[in-house]
Amino acid sequence: MATLKPTVKSKLKTGMYIVHVLLFWSGHGHNKASNGVDEMAWRGADYGQGMTANKFKETISQMQIGGHRKLLILTEPCFSEAVITPLVGTPGVLAMSSAGRYEQSFADNWSSTLGVWRCDRFSRNIVTHLSDNPSTTYRDLFLYCARRTLGSHVHIVNSANFGNLYTTGPGEFFEKK
Repeated sequence: MATLKPTVKSKLKTGMYIVHVLLFWSGHGHNKASNGVDEMAWRGADYGQGMTANKFKETISQMQIGGHRKLLILTEPCFSEAVITPLVGTPGVLAMSSAGRYEQSFADNWSSTLGVWRCDRFSRNIVTHLSDNPSTTYRDLFLYCARRTLGSHVHIVNSANFGNLYTTGPGEFFEKK
């Protein structure tokens, strides 16, 4: 298994770095159809008190002001496609969700020590595929997850504004140690 660490891609003349940012969101999700709002939230949060689709888009817009070069977003909550869809048209952002806007995402890895589910199958597939294939393309990562994530459908959003998914991959966010 390869050890991965974040990598800086380039340096501005001002001395500031432009970095690739990987954002992974775990937790719970709500959607408009069943709860009145598209959002990712912590367990027990009242509806509308989580990271709504609008708040998420605003947050990503603010992050762009900070100067990231590319942003890869991986979301595992139920209904998470509904929260990432508003990002369509945002330059340099690619988002993948473990579940469609009307689908639940199912837990997969139980810890008897902690007494909690630690992740869903989508997250396990991401880690497994990247560990076994650090130079994989975004396309191959998506296909691996789509074929092996049980109970929900993996979605990819905003690929037209990100780059070539057939020739580049998440390895550009990491370097081998």
